Amino acid sequence: MTCWNIYLFLVYILSNDLFAFCSTVNVFPSSSSRTDLFAKPHHLMLNAVFNQNRIETAASNATKSRIERVRRSSPQDYRYRQRSARRSDLLHRDQVDFDDDPPPIPLIEADMKRLRWNIVHHFSNVRNSFANLTSKENVQNVIIDKFVKLRLETWTHRFNATEMKFLNLPVVEGLNIISILPGSSRSSDQESFILIGAHYDTVLLSKGINDNGSGMSCLLEIARLLTTHKCRLKSTIIFAAFDMEEYGGLGSRHFVHEYLIPVHLSGPRARFKGAFILDTLLNFDTFPNSQDVPSDIQRVKRYWGMADSMDTLVGDFIAIYARKSIDSGLALAYERHWASRVSASGLHLSSPPSLHSTGHSPFNVPKRRSRIARPSSSAVGASVSAAPFGYKLATIEIPSLPSEMPNVETLSDHVNFLRGDHVMFWYHNSSIHKPTLKAIFFTDTGPFRGFMRSCYHESCDDLSILTEKNLKFLKLQVEVLTDTVLDIGHGLCKSPRVAKKPSSPSVRSSKSSSISRFRASDWTTSLVIPLIFILLTRPLGNILSSPPSISSTSWTHS
Repeated sequence: MTCWNIYLFLVYILSNDLFAFCSTVNVFPSSSSRTDLFAKPHHLMLNAVFNQNRIETAASNATKSRIERVRRSSPQDYRYRQRSARRSDLLHRDQVDFDDDPPPIPLIEADMKRLRWNIVHHFSNVRNSFANLTSKENVQNVIIDKFVKLRLETWTHRFNATEMKFLNLPVVEGLNIISILPGSSRSSDQESFILIGAHYDTVLLSKGINDNGSGMSCLLEIARLLTTHKCRLKSTIIFAAFDMEEYGGLGSRHFVHEYLIPVHLSGPRARFKGAFILDTLLNFDTFPNSQDVPSDIQRVKRYWGMADSMDTLVGDFIAIYARKSIDSGLALAYERHWASRVSASGLHLSSPPSLHSTGHSPFNVPKRRSRIARPSSSAVGASVSAAPFGYKLATIEIPSLPSEMPNVETLSDHVNFLRGDHVMFWYHNSSIHKPTLKAIFFTDTGPFRGFMRSCYHESCDDLSILTEKNLKFLKLQVEVLTDTVLDIGHGLCKSPRVAKKPSSPSVRSSKSSSISRFRASDWTTSLVIPLIFILLTRPLGNILSSPPSISSTSWTHS
């Protein structure tokens, strides 16, 4: 037997806890599979080490199987699905006492590199049923796979787009992808829902980087942040990837009529808190005369509320469309957290004063419920010279759009406010639910800004838009929307634990209940094992020298 085999044998015999010992002396490097490895019985550990290739192959096959199973699923099965791994995990852990004043949590930070990766590798090709069906199906598989890996309840909603006949096009089958993060109010008398949606399809010729790879990347990143930070919310979060938005919002229309209302909102006390619809979020342009104002928007708010004349108007803001007094609560919540994020990040803050002047919290939630500190009054409207970019927010409240379905003349006067999936929530016209659903629409104004004037729905909507300032613009929107969802959904998150260097190499503290700790009280084991390790590792110094430290937690990313 080699010296290494003898060493492993002695460690196994003398140590009552192999994992704690190896963690103490830093024998094994950290990896994403370490937790799964040490969860196995000790006598199977070495077999798992030497069979990594076989495990990875099996995992790949399992992923393909999960995708096919989700594709064959139906949202109607949701009614009869009483339990799931995710739901059980959320409902049976210690419940959050929302009546108490929760402590402030650190700001959750989005991953800008991941945002860029998703756009470049998943949303950079034509995704259209008539132009490139294979690419569209690949994107569908990617979205399903990412949701499944996050342990979210994932469903596919198939629908026949019979409305295509009115466009003199053949009827095709659309596919909406639905994923659910259950809240603590699930299946209770006070069940509530929050929806985050974006469309993933494109027109015939466009690669759709901004329209709408930016919105889909934002959607996936918010889902990842809420799951990897182990956020627990009172409201159930629905993530929806819509198909066929470019053909009149057909995917969101069928989603509302065939899934959202009959499955979730048909109960007597089910409450829909609102929908956040993401579409074209990446274009940030500070050049003079880079922003246009269409006539219908100019009538509601002159120059987007951001300038006094066209000469001083630039495309350095994200716009929110909301109906006044109907969707204002959603817009107000988002604006408060925008102010908090921008001031905390040291960026230039500029937002309409009308929402700040009210002094009220959205949804009649007490101010103490906000887990993220508000900026001081001196920070509002302040400018930090060190900030490289000035990101702004323009909330467009539309007083002339009612909750009921308006007449044709009113609709024609607000055409540019009705370009998006949010309209199917505003005016779904369902007979089994109240006339309107709260929703706000996020956009960089699409064809009215910078290069998108000529590249909107064209092939030049490509990767050239992925600049640093545009990605930081998108990152800020992800973080603010995550804060807003946590606020109105009454959520709390666990902050990531940072690995601490142990003061003594003989004992490693661990708070994990699934892994037993090294028994420091057994003085014989605590003295003999380090001594054997020192004696046996001298010939293997070149192998075990300066081993990397092992983190106290291991998170698997999608």
